Amino acid sequence: RELWFKLGFISWFLGLVAILLKDDYFVSGAGLPGRFKAEKVEFHWGHSNGSAGSEHSVNGRRFPV
Repeated sequence: RELWFKLGFISWFLGLVAILLKDDYFVSGAGLPGRFKAEKVEFHWGHSNGSAGSEHSVNGRRFPV
């Protein structure tokens, strides 16, 4: 299913929501070597038991969205 929202284009896919940003949003800090324009925000998810879904971890632990 695909929808348009204020932030831009949102695409729904099994286990993924992607938001394409139509305005200028920037990311900096946290050790990044400069200022970068954000084009898209993605949320991935898997099973609610936390065994899959997250691409990143915090202190070795993964968390479902």
